[in-house]
Amino acid sequence: MAILYVSRAEYKDRLGITDDDHDFMVDRVLDGASRWVEQVCGRRFYTTASDETRYYTAEWYWQVDVPDDVLSITSLTTDANGDGTYETTWTEGADFYLAPINAVADGVPFTSIMRKFPSGRFSFPSYLNAVRIVGRFGYCQIEDVPAGVRNLTMMAADLDGGVNDLVVPGVASYKLGNELTVTMGGRNVPSSSKALIDQFRRGNRYIA
Repeated sequence: MAILYVSRAEYKDRLGITDDDHDFMVDRVLDGASRWVEQVCGRRFYTTASDETRYYTAEWYWQVDVPDDVLSITSLTTDANGDGTYETTWTEGADFYLAPINAVADGVPFTSIMRKFPSGRFSFPSYLNAVRIVGRFGYCQIEDVPAGVRNLTMMAADLDGGVNDLVVPGVASYKLGNELTVTMGGRNVPSSSKALIDQFRRGNRYIA
């Protein structure tokens, strides 16, 4: 089943639904709302059960700005000469560290990998996709989804007209469930939903 940021039971309680007759539609609406939140925020608010492998290109020899949220790194290897072989293994703490440095304390993910100065043994090569990371990606664990994201998901899932007000610049339309299509023209964004979107939008990150 798709990852939902609001449970079926929680949303049914919000609507005062006590029967199970429309559970399929509730799930579809919540799935659509959850994916819409990811789309407008530019990130996902869960991680996978096992490690993923992803590849990045470093812009500087001392730093990689990761376009995905990082929760933890199992291994970091680099391709030193661009031949597709990742022969250099980096050690966290000795060769690199994750930034922002206070991410865990602040409850946010890591968004950069920094070469350890002055003790780091290696530099990030500039070849395309020369940095390989194995680890856990996402804003947070699913059980730690921020209250603001949950609220935004429920706003998007509401079928009583609230979802029609959630419009964001740059998004033409998005389908929620089987029967509801939201047209988004970039106008009339309710202040409450816009504030939540701005709070969790991927571009609003900081780097130590």
